[in-house]
Amino acid sequence: MKSQEDRFTIPLIFILFILLTLLILTTYFDLHSKINYFYNIYPRQSYINIEEVNRSMILGITEEKTGYLLFDWVKGNVIIRSRSADEVFEHAVKLLAPTGGSIIVNPGTYTLTKPLTLGSKISLKGNGFPTLVFPANSDGIVISEDSSYVEISGLIIRGSKESRSGALLRIKKHGFTIRIANLELFSHYDGIIIEGGMPPKDFWGIIISGVHVHDMSNNGLVVKGYGNVLYVKESNIANSGNACIVLEDTADGVMEFNNIHCFNSGKYSVLAYNTQGGYVQHKRFVHCNLEGIDMRPETSRFTNCINIAFIDVEIAGMRGNGLELINCRDVRIIGGRIINNSIGSPLKYSGIYLKDSRNVLIQGVFIYDFSPPGQKTQGFGIYEDGSSDYNIFQGNVLSGNGLAALKVSGTHSIVQGNIEGD
Repeated sequence: MKSQEDRFTIPLIFILFILLTLLILTTYFDLHSKINYFYNIYPRQSYINIEEVNRSMILGITEEKTGYLLFDWVKGNVIIRSRSADEVFEHAVKLLAPTGGSIIVNPGTYTLTKPLTLGSKISLKGNGFPTLVFPANSDGIVISEDSSYVEISGLIIRGSKESRSGALLRIKKHGFTIRIANLELFSHYDGIIIEGGMPPKDFWGIIISGVHVHDMSNNGLVVKGYGNVLYVKESNIANSGNACIVLEDTADGVMEFNNIHCFNSGKYSVLAYNTQGGYVQHKRFVHCNLEGIDMRPETSRFTNCINIAFIDVEIAGMRGNGLELINCRDVRIIGGRIINNSIGSPLKYSGIYLKDSRNVLIQGVFIYDFSPPGQKTQGFGIYEDGSSDYNIFQGNVLSGNGLAALKVSGTHSIVQGNIEGD
């Protein structure tokens, strides 16, 4: 018969054994992670057969003195060395194609001679903001048609300002759950092009955040074709030869642009239109700045639109009207500032110009020109034209415009509680 003392001793030994085992495992994994860190920087020189590669692995790419290196990010095994960046990246994509995985690119400059195409479940991530350089008149990174669960982040992507075609990042039709974050895109024809199509070839769930697009000879961001749940936030688009943002044939795709700074476009800050009839619908601009600083865009223009919202948006420094709504319905412009437009054509253009537009609510907006008397350029705060009617202009600050606060032509439009005069 066991003594009372033995009854307590055996469980106590078992508990101590469990605790010791957990301590050993914790120490092992902590040491293993530190070893992996050094392997990521200095991969082992043991080459392996392609068939032996774990298809779900994380792969790393590093620049060397004589070329580029592809290796297993976790185990440190060298997979391939090449003088060609194209070969190394293509090899990585090929290895990950069956089941997906991540490619992590270490600091350096990687010069490619053709587009880099990613498929479903393949992520491309920079470790320390490496630079990928693509040739003129070529796409850069392409997310292929019908791809899902793709992430691109932490990279600097450069092209050629001499380009007359190509985008540094192109997302093809029917993308699903795609995340683009923390990218710097410089000097090419187009920055980002997102392609859609009418269902079932639309796109769903694309999120773009922390992206800076600079010095494109054509457009910064183009959304072309139907799509749903596009969310662009906390990004800058600057120095685009034509337009900062283009929405072409986007129909009723749900899209939000939040905290976007567009400045110095050659012709448009935002250009939204359809070539196939119908309306541009369900678009929201929140806390955005659309500005002309050194370059002066003509305007921000929405043609054939319905259910568009501008919440706390600032528009300033346009050569023409600050914001143009042409044949639009059910538009809300709430808060924000639309100031000092019609640069170069004094008193010819207005802060907000409505043509053939109805059911537009403009409320609580500062629409004025703060230039001294005799130097004002913005002629009217709000200008109704054509068949515009049934609009509401309420509680706006419309002081300081060169000719008048408002020009209202609609017999059913409501003007209430605005502040006018100098």
